[in-house]
Amino acid sequence: MNEQSVLDLIKAGGVPYDSVRGKIKSGDLLALHHDFVASWYGVQIEAVQRFTGPFAHVAMFQWVNWGGVDRLGVCESVVPKRRFVAVSATAEEGFFWLPMNREPSAEEHRAVADSMGFGEYDKLGAIEAGLDKLPADEDANPRMWCAKAVNLWRRVSGVDLGSRYVPTDMVLTAILKYNARLQYVRMNP
Repeated sequence: MNEQSVLDLIKAGGVPYDSVRGKIKSGDLLALHHDFVASWYGVQIEAVQRFTGPFAHVAMFQWVNWGGVDRLGVCESVVPKRRFVAVSATAEEGFFWLPMNREPSAEEHRAVADSMGFGEYDKLGAIEAGLDKLPADEDANPRMWCAKAVNLWRRVSGVDLGSRYVPTDMVLTAILKYNARLQYVRMNP
């Protein structure tokens, strides 16, 4: 998978979010590709994609019941910490959806819930992951970034997205190991 194939999926237009929202399940993955934006943040994201592949971010979908209403949100690790937010807060224009067909266990739901609001994002860890410089005992290290958080959460339910905590590698593992179908979803109809 390369940047051009990802850009081709975006250019093809994808499907509207409203048409797939009800099909997305807890435990499915969300991946983001970013176009370059002339800012310090844009330079950082561009560097991630240049070194690790076309995806700069990975997160996990989760359905929750808020005041009697079922809501779909995203569990993710971002600057400054792990959070649960509305899909639109993470993906303004669109995102890539990977149906995993493996719902989280009760233990995974608890692990995710217990980690929300905690843990400062570790940019160095994310860089080390992209350079294959993570220590062998990284799983025991409390530092966190998007790919590591999602993989550790999913492992609680027996879904292993690999030992390289890099968004693009995890997308490829989901496709190859779990037959997840990568689909571009646009937020606006």
